[in-house]
Amino acid sequence: MKKCYRLVAILLLLSAIVIGAVAFACKQKNEGQSSSSIGVDTEQTYPTATTKVYSVPNGVDLYGGAELYVNGEEVPLYRTKYNQEQVWSAEASNRKDTGFAYFDFDGEVEIKIVYATEQYKAFLVRPSAYKVFPKYNESENSVTFTLKHADNYVVEPVQNCKQVIYLFCNQIEEPEFTPTDSNVIYFEAGLHTAQNDSRIGANNVLRVYSGQTVYLADGAVLRCKIQGDNVSNVRITGRGIIDGSTFERNPNKGTVTVPIEFNRCNNVTVENVVLNDPAGWCVQYYFVTDGKIDNVRILSSRSNGDGVSLQSCQNIEVSRVFARTWDDCLVVKNYPLWSNRAQHGTTKNITFEYCTLWADLAQCMEVGYETVGAIMEDITFNNVTVLHAMHKPVMSIHNGNNANVKRVKFTNITVEDASMGLGDAGSNRQLLDITVAYSPTWSDGHTVTSLGSVDGVTVFNVWVYSAKTPIEYRIIGSQDKRSAYFGSAHFAKNVTITGVKVGTVVQTEDSAKITVNEYSSAIKFEQLPSSQITGAQVYGLESRV
Repeated sequence: MKKCYRLVAILLLLSAIVIGAVAFACKQKNEGQSSSSIGVDTEQTYPTATTKVYSVPNGVDLYGGAELYVNGEEVPLYRTKYNQEQVWSAEASNRKDTGFAYFDFDGEVEIKIVYATEQYKAFLVRPSAYKVFPKYNESENSVTFTLKHADNYVVEPVQNCKQVIYLFCNQIEEPEFTPTDSNVIYFEAGLHTAQNDSRIGANNVLRVYSGQTVYLADGAVLRCKIQGDNVSNVRITGRGIIDGSTFERNPNKGTVTVPIEFNRCNNVTVENVVLNDPAGWCVQYYFVTDGKIDNVRILSSRSNGDGVSLQSCQNIEVSRVFARTWDDCLVVKNYPLWSNRAQHGTTKNITFEYCTLWADLAQCMEVGYETVGAIMEDITFNNVTVLHAMHKPVMSIHNGNNANVKRVKFTNITVEDASMGLGDAGSNRQLLDITVAYSPTWSDGHTVTSLGSVDGVTVFNVWVYSAKTPIEYRIIGSQDKRSAYFGSAHFAKNVTITGVKVGTVVQTEDSAKITVNEYSSAIKFEQLPSSQITGAQVYGLESRV
């Protein structure tokens, strides 16, 4: 049995809540694969609510390690995978089963999870900002709690922090489309594959053309890749699942199936769907202008399982994404055109907000490494909650090519568990890493360029609930040593960090561990009063006029 020890603190956002620190151990345990029929108390009175549960198509695997009830009604748990390793491998072989559910409700609902095998007796429901306090019933081997806001949650055994049950909750809405709507590719409830649905073509690809909407009705499960090339005014929506679990992912053989991919497109929207076990990257926009990604839920545990990857994109809004990934959660890059690599990319006006992230591997919020193209500017991460950062930095800018990265903001950030440094990450504990340097691994992958710079980074209002210490910040530039560019200096400058709290302690310039070099300039570390460091606002509790 493999054990890893770490410190977790359960901290809540309001000053009226007393902050408690709890020491515990993370312990790996094989989960049960069969469930017994437990049932619920039919005489119990449940909160007043309207609920909507989706049917499960034949041929879709369920999770047998637990049963879920919402206001007494059993809700199916789909099977998914999580990856407990913090060392990259092509095979990603050490994956284990767990479950997720998705359902709609208005009002308040009582959640009950009955586990098939004995669980630990302490649980958390994250994000902690919702102040959901679960209760464990030893005689039933169950945990119960009430939800008041439709959002995305994880139910986490305290002593088995990597295996959780995911609850993806929506507000109840009427169906937006019908099967007969023009320009709508409508997938009704059921399992859709290339073998039983002629709309899914060669290589399991569903092609989308300009003006079309792909609609996944309640209970629809697609096993395919949705792709659009040189199209405009397209939309992927509905309450269904795009399932990649049956597709092979092997980097050594080049086998990959990206579930959502748009290349050289304009006005693209992807919303509300669940991506289960993608065989590679999850949502890819490449040279896309004017796009939205909203309320997409991602469960990724295989090699190169980046969540949202924006490459040479402009005017993109990403909101309410839930992503647990086995690579970077949210990524912004500059790529060249593959048809003409002398034509470099441009990145402008990218916004991420109200996202909930969990990085088992790599970074949570990443700009780079590939930065082929001079313009990368106005990139914002706002109101982001990081549930777990297991491996590498929470926030990073890695400029390994010729971009002049300008005006990047990380504002209103909560990190519930900062466990960076596990696995092959070594002793690195960076909350923030800004590096301008040539990378033998990444800089020459697409085309050879000079180096660029990073100028103007704002980090504001960051609350780290629980962390290994010390929390580190690295802000460095470099001198290029390559013969073609020898001696050129490349700077990271004008970086301001304001208001960082770890646990209950506000960090100061003296207490923070900051690494800079001669190619760093105008680095400021400023304090805020503890009461003003609130971290992220979650979507369900935001103030809306």
